[in-house]
Amino acid sequence: DQGNTESAIGHYLRALAIDPTSIPARYNLSTAFAAIGRLDEAIAAMEVCLKQASAADRRELIPRIEDRLTRLRAQQRPP
Repeated sequence: DQGNTESAIGHYLRALAIDPTSIPARYNLSTAFAAIGRLDEAIAAMEVCLKQASAADRRELIPRIEDRLTRLRAQQRPP
């Protein structure tokens, strides 16, 4: 339901305001954006997530994030 997704986006944004380095919050924010068709925002959030995982030396997360980013980009319509 879009209302629940919009509410979740608000929660993730508040969580990121408190801890901008939260990889789970940013990953979930990206997923929520994608769920309601906001692909540009989903991709941007996932790109930041990938940078944060790399900077935090969270190598175990990188393949999952890269896979999700690839799938999001594939959903994007060409310009």
